[in-house]
Amino acid sequence: MNEIHVGLLGLGFLLLGLAFAGNEGYDQEVNLLANYCEMVQIGIDSNGENGWPDYKGIYSEICQ
Repeated sequence: MNEIHVGLLGLGFLLLGLAFAGNEGYDQEVNLLANYCEMVQIGIDSNGENGWPDYKGIYSEICQ
């Protein structure tokens, strides 16, 4: 293999790795928002005894 092929192969692996890293970050953010919504709903249902308050102020926009 010549140097150009090796460079292109390395670039391909780098781009593939970045694509997987980007998807993982998105999935993590979705999971964090789902957890936030669940905990705020628990706070609402228990009149603040359990769960979380809507400290980010996004519950009505994101979770409903």
